[in-house]
Amino acid sequence: MAAAEDECLAPSASRDADVVRHAQVLAIEGFCLSELDFAENGVTWQITVIDNTGHPNGPTMYLLHDSEDTAFDAALYGLRRYGGKMVAIET
Repeated sequence: MAAAEDECLAPSASRDADVVRHAQVLAIEGFCLSELDFAENGVTWQITVIDNTGHPNGPTMYLLHDSEDTAFDAALYGLRRYGGKMVAIET
């Protein structure tokens, strides 16, 4: 379930470089961005979730280590074309 629109983070406020790189695309209506940070065993994890609220029933795509621009770009393309959700994990 996507977050309520007033709970969505502005792409320009994100700490994820890929989100900032695609801020113009993600700022359009229909995307909801949320972030979750936590630490476990001395490692800080940053999880970015992008929901296509205009087409929520698409696939959920996972980027298990978001260190390559092309992987994020491909997942964003799929999110725009097929809907659903993208979960990007950055360590």
